[in-house]
Formats: sequence, structure tokens, C-alpha cells
Amino acid sequence: MSLSMSLSKDDLMELPRDLSELPPFEKEGKTAVRCILPPHGKMIAIKDAMLTYLPAGQVSFKHKGRGTKNRIQSLFTAEAFVPLMTVENKSELEHAAVYFSRGRKVVMLDLHGTIIVDANSILCFPPSIHHEIRVMKSVGSIFRSGLFQLCLKGDGPVALVAPTAPISLKVHNDRPVRVDAGCALAWSDGLEVDFKFDFHRKDLIGKGSGEQVQLEFSGEGYVIVAARSKARSIGVRR
Repeated sequence: MSLSMSLSKDDLMELPRDLSELPPFEKEGKTAVRCILPPHGKMIAIKDAMLTYLPAGQVSFKHKGRGTKNRIQSLFTAEAFVPLMTVENKSELEHAAVYFSRGRKVVMLDLHGTIIVDANSILCFPPSIHHEIRVMKSVGSIFRSGLFQLCLKGDGPVALVAPTAPISLKVHNDRPVRVDAGCALAWSDGLEVDFKFDFHRKDLIGKGSGEQVQLEFSGEGYVIVAARSKARSIGVRR
């Protein structure tokens, strides 16, 4: 059987028979991460992020939410809005390769300590890293996007996703940083985070700048930001 696409041999990916030869956690292209799981090895990932895996039938996927007994109750918990899953290699002997992707640029972090990640930006991380879902208490439920964060603590690799290439900014006690509320990917634990509103009369008639809702970070640490994927069309009135 031949492929109808115009592919050369260099375009086709073939992994070695012994998957243990490969790095355990590696970026693959711009939008995917390849994780090598040893026998009974696990990975934590956002639900529906699995792209492909091999050997076939060797990997299980279990949602980390509550059990069926409390399914209705779980709809109103933070877990319902941050649907994580546990990915496990069921084999007793063989390694497994699992690819994760959310169709956006992958941002790789080498975590040593604690970081707060916007829930919309998480892709995957090993179970050795402790995670806790947090709710930003200083904002009402109307701001659901960015309302939930993951607190990640430990040592190891973490894969995030971003619409565009991110930048990292230092934050100091005497120099707080403000960012667009939809552009913060992650920030160091211990920073104070507050919503700031910059509304003017022109905003009510559609002539504002578009930066009315901002996040202010203060303290000592850093914040990682990335531009939104869809910019407003210039010259088009909405």
C-alpha cells in the first residue's frame, strides 16, 4: 500500500524498537510533546490532549475527576473546569511512547520549586510533581477564563501551551507588572495577583483600547506571558 501524500523517507517518523533509548520527556516539533513511559509509568495531562501512542492497546487513560457516585456533585467543583487525566503504561515489560498536543506552541519548563499555571495553558507533567487546583478569589465567576489555576510543586519537566511565542518578565517589589488578563501563562508562587479595571466612557461605545481588564503582579518573581491567538482586525468596527 502506497501513500497518496508526497512524503519522502525523511518525513516519516520511526521510533527505535527499544523505546527506553529515547529521552523520557521531549518536545516534538512545535506543537507536540513525546513522553516515554516505562512499565507502569504514568503521566498527568489535560483531557483530550493525547495525539497518538504506541504500542497499540498498551496505554490507559483515566480522568482524575470524582467517581461516578459523585458525578453530579463533581460538575460544580474545580476539577470539572480543569479536566486532568492520568495516562499509564499497562505493560509489565515494554516502554510506551505517548504524544500529547493541543494544537498550539509547546512551552517547556524545567521546574525546580513552585509555579502557578493558568489552567488553559497546561499540557502535561509527571506525577512526581504535586498539583493543586486553585481558584482566583479576587474575581467574580463572570471571568471564568483564567479563573482556575494549577499550583505545581516539585522538580521535573512541565509542558505548557501558548498561542504565540512567550516572553518572561521579572517582577520586583518596587516594580509591579501588569498584563492583559488573557495573556498570562504562568507565574512564580508568592506573587500577589490582582485584577485591575481600566474602563473609560469610550469603552461603552466601542472606542476603547481593548485593554480594560488587566492582571497586576507584585512581589519578587517572574511572569510568563504570550499574545492571544486572534487579534482584532484593524480598521473593522465592531
